[in-house]
Amino acid sequence: QYPAGFIPAYLRVAMLISVVAPATLLACLWLHHAPSHAPVAHVLLPYFVVFIPQILAETQTRLGLNRSCMAPVVPLLFFPYRLWQLLRGMALTDDAVAHTTLHILLCFWVFDTSALLTWLPSMCNAQLIPPP
Repeated sequence: QYPAGFIPAYLRVAMLISVVAPATLLACLWLHHAPSHAPVAHVLLPYFVVFIPQILAETQTRLGLNRSCMAPVVPLLFFPYRLWQLLRGMALTDDAVAHTTLHILLCFWVFDTSALLTWLPSMCNAQLIPPP
């Protein structure tokens, strides 16, 4: 059992990390105008575009008129694409800072998805009944 409000607080922090880290990297790359940073920028711009349908889907399933038990599953649907984006970005860049930032984001998303999978029963209000 988690403390009251823990999961919503974690989800807010996760959203902040998942937006601030790539936005900071993109801003730094933009300021330096180095041609070697172009592949990372081409990976990070779609990274942000994917947030729009994900946030819309999460909002509809979690807060919509018909609250859905699919709300916890929505982030899992976007995880393979995000994983592919970050791995592709790491393969395309030779810049150490960009590579490290993308690696940190990759580790964060793996941790976040693992945490979400462990929270699925409590997020769906499932009551686990011990076997007789």
